Amino acid sequence: MRIFFTAAVASLLLIPASVVAGSNAAGVQSGENVAQTQSQPAEKQVVEELENGVTYEVINSGSGKTPTPGDRVEVHYHGTLLSGEVFDSSVERGKTSTFDVSRVIPGFSMALLKMKEGDKWRVTIPSGQAYGKQGAGKIGPDETLIFVIELIKVL
Repeated sequence: MRIFFTAAVASLLLIPASVVAGSNAAGVQSGENVAQTQSQPAEKQVVEELENGVTYEVINSGSGKTPTPGDRVEVHYHGTLLSGEVFDSSVERGKTSTFDVSRVIPGFSMALLKMKEGDKWRVTIPSGQAYGKQGAGKIGPDETLIFVIELIKVL
């Protein structure tokens, strides 16, 4: 399913500015300016929907292998809250992360299972597909999360 949002419509739907306009808070990666990595102009974003409210925008398209639930992957990611506060970022640490596809929050796994090596997506994960009512660390209860995920390699 494709959903097109203008900035005005997105504000009425309470979609964070970082999702609509690609704010730097949600998309800091490798020193690049987020505006340079946008595949669509800020006035009109294409948002694809996965299951259970997880949505994504394609920043860069890859053409490599797609992982399966039993695979390990190497990724770069940058995770923020709707406020723009960073809660975790392999990008800021300067080192990619490797983990099993099935060992991360459900929304992150859903996105990985649709990505190809070389893809970079901005993924919005509702709380029910993240940490839910219990939260975790800097992530409070019922928080929606925004990740910029780059799938480097399926191992």
